[in-house]
Order: sequence, then structure tokens, then C-alpha cells
Amino acid sequence: MIDFDFTANHVLEDEIALLRPLKEGDIECLLQFAHQPDIWSFATQKGDTEEDLKKYLLLAIEGRKAKRNTHLLLLTKEQMLTPDHRDFMI
Repeated sequence: MIDFDFTANHVLEDEIALLRPLKEGDIECLLQFAHQPDIWSFATQKGDTEEDLKKYLLLAIEGRKAKRNTHLLLLTKEQMLTPDHRDFMI
């Protein structure tokens, strides 16, 4: 088994995209996507309402703290440059 450090802030980044762990502050920016049913079609925990998205993020954060899993956020650099997405930055 791989010895994965769940406490580290693992970030993968290149000139096109950034991949990092979810954090509580992401809820404000992710709400605009939560109402798209295709996003949740394969998820075991839905997040298609503000309340459910908060639960989803809290479960994801708790899972990381318990060293069970890590949920990641993928952003393109183009998205990060728009005012609505600046909060996604590290």
C-alpha cells in the first residue's frame, strides 16, 4: 500500500490547469455548478442544492482528515482568471 500524506496540500499545476484538494471555502464558487444534474449522476453523495453541497464538502474534508480519501478540484487557468473564480486560488 502507498503511504499517502493526507495532511500535505498536494497541488498539481501546469500552464493549463491546477488540481488541488477541496476546501470549505470552495462552496461559494461551486454553488453555480451544483444545479447541473449530470455532475451528480454517478456520485454516491449528491450536492445539487446548497445544503447538500455543504454536506458533500464537509464529508470530503472529514474523509481527508480521517485518511480515507481526498476529493480534488480541477480548474483551468482560464477559469482562474475570471472574477467569479478567483476564490478558487490556493
